[in-house]
Amino acid sequence: MWERLEKREIQRRAPHPAGERPRPDLPPGTDLLPQVKHIVVLMMENHSYDNYLGMLTGRGDGLPPVPGTHHLTSTTGLAGNPTQTWRASHLQYRKGFEESVPLTIRGGDPRVPMGYWTERELPFYYGLARTFPVADRWFCSCLGPTFPNRRFLISGTAHGLIDDLLWDVIDFPPGGTIFDALCDAGISWTNYHNVNSVRVLLSRLFGGVRGLTALRRMAQVGRWLPPVADAVRGNKTFTADIYPLGLARAMLHLRSLKQFFADADAGTLPAVSIVDPDFGEFSEENPQDISKGESFAAEVINRVMHGKGWPHTLLIWTYDEHGGYYDHVVPPAPTS
Repeated sequence: MWERLEKREIQRRAPHPAGERPRPDLPPGTDLLPQVKHIVVLMMENHSYDNYLGMLTGRGDGLPPVPGTHHLTSTTGLAGNPTQTWRASHLQYRKGFEESVPLTIRGGDPRVPMGYWTERELPFYYGLARTFPVADRWFCSCLGPTFPNRRFLISGTAHGLIDDLLWDVIDFPPGGTIFDALCDAGISWTNYHNVNSVRVLLSRLFGGVRGLTALRRMAQVGRWLPPVADAVRGNKTFTADIYPLGLARAMLHLRSLKQFFADADAGTLPAVSIVDPDFGEFSEENPQDISKGESFAAEVINRVMHGKGWPHTLLIWTYDEHGGYYDHVVPPAPTS
């Protein structure tokens, strides 16, 4: 039943044209990496390479001596400083990280974005970086906040989104999402998350994708009520819902973090897993304690590595964007 409903939800959208495939001579969905049976993506929040791994020695392009950079000894960040809003991120690129603070954060300390942590604060992450391939020239997909960048993760485009407001995520990309492609090819996927399942289902029982979209449009009144806007901004649900997820897909593809750990242990993870942290407690976004986020990531990674499916698993630990923190490498120009 749910599979039929899911097909209807997809068909209600405009047909999404297929993009260029790496092997157009082979049928869609052909397995090009047969040795990999499971892909697990753990995307945390708001840190640049230099901010976390700039002090890593012997590997990667570390942080060179730069005036203004300094060691952050507390694992608890500051609320609102630095910031990765669309405006702040573009000012950081054009004018500099310290120079952007007075223009975007009232009374903010311009030194904060230039801070970094070390192995003393992040021992597990430094261990990972010494053991596995590390992306030392990593850049977020766009100069902006969480929602646009998580949209890039699942669709390759922000589709015009520049903020973290739920009422702005009511559209669908013309090319569809990775979830559409996986379903078309009959490949299993799950978004493991920490959102109350009853709340997720009730919001969709209002009318599936259309009802969820209607609710979000109604919430647009918050644009003119700053307290409402502040409460909604960044109020993340789960990655798959950065484009409205219908009832059928919520039933078929959303599972709890508890279920993730059980599936990882048993080697029964789907072909593709997106694992979301608790965005309010241990996603590593300011002003959270980054050690709690590291502890959560360690649990996810260790359970996958010690699970029965590990020999055939590709695990990707990444971040949605830089969070407003300094990085000494200039991003390359975008290409079409």
